[in-house]
Amino acid sequence: MRELLLAAACFACLACDSATDGGDAPDVTGTWDYEATQASPSMSIDGRLRIDEQEGSFFSGSAELTETDLLGTPRNRTGVLTGSLVGGAAVVQFDMFIGTASRRHVGIISYADSMAGTWAVTAVTPPITGAFSARRVR
Repeated sequence: MRELLLAAACFACLACDSATDGGDAPDVTGTWDYEATQASPSMSIDGRLRIDEQEGSFFSGSAELTETDLLGTPRNRTGVLTGSLVGGAAVVQFDMFIGTASRRHVGIISYADSMAGTWAVTAVTPPITGAFSARRVR
């Protein structure tokens, strides 16, 4: 329930605000340890995000993930990500393109070196949702 409330608040924020002009945007480039859960079907996801480019509040990079299902079967996945910092630069949003699906992430940045929030794939019915966190390691 907490995850759904955070997602609703973050998506509402995105609806009424736009990306920052870059003047107060924190630097998010670097390598981030990434952990996530998927609600249904239940799955754990971990890996690395590499944010290679940032111009103002807009950034891009890549993802290398391992998804592990309930039976303990791992599956390696790679993709690209693009995103932006929103409002007062405390809100981050990015799309992670894995295969043919886009996973929209919306979260809060803390201390410029960690972020946490929710993610969703809305192109399928019912939507696939989960929570994520990431911590910059360099």
